[in-house]
Amino acid sequence: MYPIDATSYRSVKGFNSRVRFLIMHYTAVDFAGSVRALSSDAAFSAWAGRNNLNDTSIGIENVNLASVKNGKLIFPPYHPVQIAAIIQLAQDILQRYPDITPTQIIGHSDVAPGRKFDPGAAFPWQTLFTAGIGAWFDEATKQYYLDEFAGQGLPDQAAIIGKLKAYGYNTSGATDASVYKNLIQAFPTAFPPRRLAGHSG
Repeated sequence: MYPIDATSYRSVKGFNSRVRFLIMHYTAVDFAGSVRALSSDAAFSAWAGRNNLNDTSIGIENVNLASVKNGKLIFPPYHPVQIAAIIQLAQDILQRYPDITPTQIIGHSDVAPGRKFDPGAAFPWQTLFTAGIGAWFDEATKQYYLDEFAGQGLPDQAAIIGKLKAYGYNTSGATDASVYKNLIQAFPTAFPPRRLAGHSG
């Protein structure tokens, strides 16, 4: 890793006013291949009522050597030096594009649930939030809803789909069981209930 200054990431002229999202991805070994995949994948992505996010987003490619064990994705912890560099880069991008709101800083798994799983359950979204990047929940609100659900039960599927749509997820087709499952699995990746090293997703 190396320090990033305000001119180290300048491939933004072509984006001009179209930039609306900052999307976190990950790559493993084949970085060039991952970048090519990122460009083509964006045509099949959606967030906050927008489709084909390729020309309205900036992607930050992170390194994480995820693996599969017993049919589950395993995400090892991200290196602190890498996270520091991601924070520095994201802060610089946000200075130049202040209209990117916290809920427009999202993961690949958010814009393509069920098809993409990165940056994964080990990505430290809360750490980024404390640095002024992205969204996070406050404990008082979390406890309020935990108490409510304990007393009244969980909301029904339609209510959950409505909340996911309001946050930004593409819920078209969410009445299909597999699409709904993908959405339900994507959301806790962005807001993990606990931070575990080597978290499985």
